[in-house]
Amino acid sequence: MDELRRLSASVQYVALFLLFLLLPFSNAVAEISSSLLILGWLCDRCNPRTRWQTLWLRPQVRPVIWALAGCVGVFAFSVLVSTDQALSLNGLVNKWLEYLLLFMAVADLGVRPGVAERCGMLMAWSTLLVAFEGITQELTGRGLLRGYSWIVYERMTGPYKNPIDLGTYLLVAIPILIALTGHVRSVPRVGVWGVVGVAAGCLIRTEAQSAWIGFVIALGCGFWLSRWLRGPFMVFLMLGIGLGAAILVPTGGMHTVTRWVDRGMQDRWFMWQAAWGMIRTRPLVGHGLNTFMANYLRYWVGGEQQPRYAHNCYLQMWAETGLIGLVAFVWLLAQMGLYLFREVRRTADGPLRALLAALIAGLVGFLAQAGIDTNFYSLRHAVLFWMLAGLALGLAERIRMSSSHESSAVREPGSASPAAIVEAQLT
Repeated sequence: MDELRRLSASVQYVALFLLFLLLPFSNAVAEISSSLLILGWLCDRCNPRTRWQTLWLRPQVRPVIWALAGCVGVFAFSVLVSTDQALSLNGLVNKWLEYLLLFMAVADLGVRPGVAERCGMLMAWSTLLVAFEGITQELTGRGLLRGYSWIVYERMTGPYKNPIDLGTYLLVAIPILIALTGHVRSVPRVGVWGVVGVAAGCLIRTEAQSAWIGFVIALGCGFWLSRWLRGPFMVFLMLGIGLGAAILVPTGGMHTVTRWVDRGMQDRWFMWQAAWGMIRTRPLVGHGLNTFMANYLRYWVGGEQQPRYAHNCYLQMWAETGLIGLVAFVWLLAQMGLYLFREVRRTADGPLRALLAALIAGLVGFLAQAGIDTNFYSLRHAVLFWMLAGLALGLAERIRMSSSHESSAVREPGSASPAAIVEAQLT
């Protein structure tokens, strides 16, 4: 039994660290690592010696648990009333259930000392690799690692097929990397700031305004939540404006950006009209989870005449799962947000609070961009959001327990001592 417990813990750590390091480069890594992490977590929940060692039994997170259960229940109901039950069942089992289980598994790991900091450092290395891919793409016309061509969009895409996807990853990663500078020594800190600067240049070269909007909102959120972040964020914002002008003006990028706004918003308007047509037809229960693209051409009003996403995740969720599904999803996000904001606001300012604030800021920026893009319907971005949400929840609980001098593990009724449980969990 002890060997199984150690194997389960090792599998979870390796899977989590691989996700943070290699997620931008491979859907396969996202699928395999997520599945292994969930499997290891479920083994712990089935093990009599570890099943109680989970933050999900704590009363503080009970509202999030109820919101999770409600969301899953509504999505399951959506399968029953779907216009294509096979598609909806596939979306429920192979997408949403996996995402939510990943969220729960990462939260349990995030409680453990040092996990959030290690994940942040791995994200710094991952961002460096992403920037390297983008720079080689700019210099040679094709990325060295994934081989995607720059000429397709004439904008940087890095390891992604679309520049907006690269922008989404960077808008989430940069605030976390800035906060991470408080957890490293002087020499590595210079390296992290170097990665931040290069990542900022890559974000500018995506010319993805939805990502820029999300990034500005993320910076504002982090600025509000942590005094420790205010100085670095303001410096970064001013340098970013100057760097953006230096990159875009000489290359004619400003003209491209303006032209993209006109074309991009026109396409989105057509897609939003199609989504609204679906909503009017079945406003309460929707057409079924995972069926938007299957129904798109029936409600097509203009633009490209092919199945497409709504490019507004909330409209698409309303069209698929109805108003009750959208309310259930927003309620889950609200319960997560209430818990995280409450914990970060009552924590003494410092590096740990700054890291938690940066995680929250990245998540808020992601949610803002999701209102004008497809974030939750891209595998790698959905995995990115839910694993960062889990890490933030775990870190918030770790900070709360530390501030109240509690154990960093849930005590099993009848166990000898909290310290013994913590020692067993971290072995």
